[in-house]
Amino acid sequence: MAATPDGRDLWVTAELAGEVNIVDRATFAITGKIPFLPPGMRKSEVTPVGLVMTKDGRTAFVALGHAAHVALVDVPARKVLGYILVGKRPWGLTLSRDESTLYVANGFGDDITVIDTKTRKAKISVPVGRIPYGIAVDD
Repeated sequence: MAATPDGRDLWVTAELAGEVNIVDRATFAITGKIPFLPPGMRKSEVTPVGLVMTKDGRTAFVALGHAAHVALVDVPARKVLGYILVGKRPWGLTLSRDESTLYVANGFGDDITVIDTKTRKAKISVPVGRIPYGIAVDD
């Protein structure tokens, strides 16, 4: 989950529903939902887990689990802008301090994928050992 910078909304992944729920932090009401469906995927294959939002609150990245993609979301518009193919079962993700790089832990791929956030393209996947779930970056 991730809070918007203004603290008003909390974005929460709903793994089995295949979407992100947007929760108003004042009322705890769900005020929006963002469904995901990368091209060629079945709805049942889309299992969002990790989510990270840029500091300015304009962009969110969502790891889609079984779907082997990361979704790129326009936060103010609450709209999916596209999908980036990564490894098997992406779960955790994090941004570099300058937000130029997104790191994605691919749980069943035993690797991490490094994404250039400006080009929105995967640069490389690096083997890291068995079943990585999350990532911490100290840059």
